[in-house]
Parts: sequence; C-alpha cells; structure tokens
Amino acid sequence: NLSPSAMFPKMYLQVPTRVMYITGIKQVRATLDAIDASMTNARSSPAGTLSPHQAAHGIGGIGGASMATAPISLNEAQNVFMTSYLRAGLFAILPGILMCPLSSLLEASNVNPKFNNAPLLTHRWRYGFAPRLAREVLFAIGINQAADGLTGLYAHTAVPGEVGALPAAPTALQSAAGSLTAGLLAGYLSHTPHVLSALRLMNPNATYASLWKSMYSGRMASLAAMVQASSAPTAEVTGKTPMLRSMFSVFVAPALKNDKSLRRAAMILTVLTPVGVVRRSCQIAGTFTIINGLMYFQLRTK
Repeated sequence: NLSPSAMFPKMYLQVPTRVMYITGIKQVRATLDAIDASMTNARSSPAGTLSPHQAAHGIGGIGGASMATAPISLNEAQNVFMTSYLRAGLFAILPGILMCPLSSLLEASNVNPKFNNAPLLTHRWRYGFAPRLAREVLFAIGINQAADGLTGLYAHTAVPGEVGALPAAPTALQSAAGSLTAGLLAGYLSHTPHVLSALRLMNPNATYASLWKSMYSGRMASLAAMVQASSAPTAEVTGKTPMLRSMFSVFVAPALKNDKSLRRAAMILTVLTPVGVVRRSCQIAGTFTIINGLMYFQLRTK
C-alpha cells in the first residue's frame, strides 16, 4: 500500500511532536547553559566571565574562568571544580531525560495496533521506556555537548593559536564535521537501546532478556547461513556472491566451523554491530548536521 497515509502515518501528530522534541532539547540545553553560566560567574572575577564566542559554541566550558576573586585553599578549589563537573554532567543528561516522554509518545504512535493495542496516552508510550531513556540521553549529549566539543576540537586543530589564546571561531565546514562525527558516535552508541525500545513496543508481553535473545538468535542464524553457503564449490561462491562474501568464505568461515566459535562470533556481532546500525547512524549524523548547521548560520547572522 503506497498511499500517503501508509507512507506517512499520523503526520498530524508526528510533525508537531518532532518539532517540539528538537526544540525542547535545544531550549532546555540553552536554559541550563544560562543557569550554569550564572552559577559559574557568581564565583568568578569580571575577567573570568565567558566570552560570547565561548557561550555560543561551547568552547571554554566550566573551568575556563578564574574561579575566585581571592585565594582559596586546595580543598575548597577541589570542591568547586567537583561541583562544577557534577553540575555539567547533570545538565548534559537532563535534556534527554526531560524529552523522553515526548519521544515515547511519538514512537508509540507509530506502532501498529495489531502489535500493541494498549491506549496510547496511558499505557502504550511506557513500553520500552528504560532503553529509550538511555537512547534519548545519548542523542541529546551527541547533538549538544559532543557536537560542540568536536567542532571546537576541529577548529583548534585546524588553526593552532598561541597557548592560552581563544580558539578562532569555527567555520561552517568545521561545524558540519563536528556535528557529523557526533551524530555517527551517538547513532552507534544508542542503536542497541533503540532496537530494544522498538521491540518492546511491538512485543509488550516480552521481557528484555527474551528480546535480546531474539537479536542474538537472528545474528546466529544469519551467520550460520553464511558459513553454510561458504561450503559451496569455489566457482559457485566466487561467481554468484559479492567480493566481501568471497573473502568471508576464504578467511572467516574456516574459523567458525565449530558451534562454540560461531556462538561467540554471533554474540560479538550482536553487541558491536547490531542490525541497522550503519543506516541509523548516518540518519542521525545528517539530522545533527542539519539542525546544528541551521543554528550555526542563525548565530552568524545576528
């Protein structure tokens, strides 16, 4: 069925929810940054306040300012820095935590009722909440702190200035590279929680252990099929399979002939390379690049 309603289900709910979700992640981060800056600057001298460039691009961060107007003891300084870093960690995960219920509502609205017919607003959105929370925290850190940090790293690496000097403002290309890298990392790290969340929504009576076992079993079956196919005559393998499969038959398959090594390889692949991780990581990298790119040019036009 290629009708618009089948290709774009519940767009009346998805579009505003997605806009609210992304806007919320960025707005919560901006609000927390303002709170953090005010708390940091309350302990800083006037010369230690963050510059507009540092505030806009996340360069400098906590500890970039002089921490006190008068000498303090070592223990006091350690307490100040520890408090600052704990606050930074808390503020980094809060956007993802706060936006997770909205993301849950969005994801639950896409589930076919034949898999989960629980009421959307009261029950369905809660299925898979725990792994979804981990996914949203990683997504928010990726699009915010990781993207800013990598952008600043690329800008500083490209134009190394004097020691202690403020790094040059990143270019559009460096900003895109930072967002792209952060998106790939966030997509890779959050993919397994994403899969568990989606499977739990579609299998509300299943446990996470059984869902993980199904992921492992799928990998085991596909790997066993590849090993079995590698035992075909050489002419058939090289003539009807791609080059990578031929390389698998020559170099990898011989090491997976016994069940123990096959199970171990399937577990490693399930953990490190879950199905669909490359496609979803590329999608998230594109999302980060577009959203942060728009914000980059918005800041430049002010």
